[in-house]
Amino acid sequence: MKITDEKSVRRWMKKEFGDEIFWIEQRAGGNFGFPDCLIVLKGELLPIELKVANFDEQFGTLNSKMWKPTLRAEQRLMGRKLVNNQVRAFVIVGDASTNDILMTTMEEVVSAMDRKGKAKVRLVKSKKDILAWASLEFLGSMAIELK
Repeated sequence: MKITDEKSVRRWMKKEFGDEIFWIEQRAGGNFGFPDCLIVLKGELLPIELKVANFDEQFGTLNSKMWKPTLRAEQRLMGRKLVNNQVRAFVIVGDASTNDILMTTMEEVVSAMDRKGKAKVRLVKSKKDILAWASLEFLGSMAIELK
């Protein structure tokens, strides 16, 4: 699938998740900062923000890249609220230069924006990849809480 804009990323998500995705934002900029959609993982709703970008090829590897995130002020505020309330939220980014789909955590994005840096994003090729990576993040957060 050719990635040209955020609508392309939405189409990819719709193709992968079908009826298992809950759309919050019906059009770009329509919800004052809340992520675009929710997916379900083991009974938990996970907020997902969708973005499109052109990645700089000098950063990253085959399976991960670095992304300089850009969120509108209200998206950044909502992202911070989600992170501060320990809500596991993610960002899916379509790479318009390679047509790859990549994923990172909202926590990584907020942290990168605070330090005016880049966020590490992972290559995902399917719904299965997204759910697997979200599960690993979940297991990692459980291990931290158990300490």
